[in-house]
Amino acid sequence: MKYLVITSKHHDGFCLWDSKLTEYDIMSTPFGRDVLKELPEACRRQGIMFSTYYSICDWWHPDYPTGSPGGRTGKAEPNMDRYVTYMKGHLRELIEGYGPLGILWFAGDYDTPEQQIGGFNRRRPWETCMTICRQWAWKPNDQLKSLQECVETLIETVGGDGNLLLNVGPMPDGRIEPRQVDRLKELGAWLAKYGEGIYGTRGGPFVPGEWGASTCKDDSVYLFVTRWPAEGPLKLPPMGRKILDARALGGQLPNGKRALIRQTESGVTVDVPKSDRDEIATVVVLTVDGQATEIPPVKVP
Repeated sequence: MKYLVITSKHHDGFCLWDSKLTEYDIMSTPFGRDVLKELPEACRRQGIMFSTYYSICDWWHPDYPTGSPGGRTGKAEPNMDRYVTYMKGHLRELIEGYGPLGILWFAGDYDTPEQQIGGFNRRRPWETCMTICRQWAWKPNDQLKSLQECVETLIETVGGDGNLLLNVGPMPDGRIEPRQVDRLKELGAWLAKYGEGIYGTRGGPFVPGEWGASTCKDDSVYLFVTRWPAEGPLKLPPMGRKILDARALGGQLPNGKRALIRQTESGVTVDVPKSDRDEIATVVVLTVDGQATEIPPVKVP
């Protein structure tokens, strides 16, 4: 992971930091520790960008118009002007006391599809928010996504030119559930092997589809093939750049010698012997004559 977003305040109005504007915060509980002071320090030690999510609505505050459950009840004497002043005071506390913030997440400044993968879009920044289990908050025996589901979500998201924000909810004692930790470590091991095609890339030029997805940077196009045709090679449309070299990523096929690439005017075919295909995603890197990011995006039939 390259960045982390903590929910500093959600719709329930409770603050996870030592706010001078309310006693409805973590320092007023028996726990009595400022989580938002400790977490960015830990992030800095690990080289992770620290960010916070702040919910603009507040069902607890008397000046906000609606309340629990679900924002479906009305407050007796709401005052939005007064609430906005309160909200801006909170944001000042977060920015001045807990920064530098990589992101101040409001759920609206860029596209944030939740529990679904966004469509291919290079024009507007977007980030898929997906839970590692079924629910945002932790619950016992929640259905955990498989490593394949997590990797395919990551591939399709990055291949669509988006970021993946993978939600992990802590247990009541603050720990991350051990089986979720194991899944995160597996995902980290996969990225250690194939992260070259994930980090610092743009989506495309081949738009994600049933076959898999692609990313690009500099003179490289990364193909993440998750589903091969029943018979024959994977057929890709013309890409407008000459392929100079092909290799496998992660040592899967040494020097790409067994990745069969054929380029013609009608398109590109990619094939790898079934015995050498990765169970989750076979990753092939194409080196092209020019900037791969300048290749116009194209859908794979």
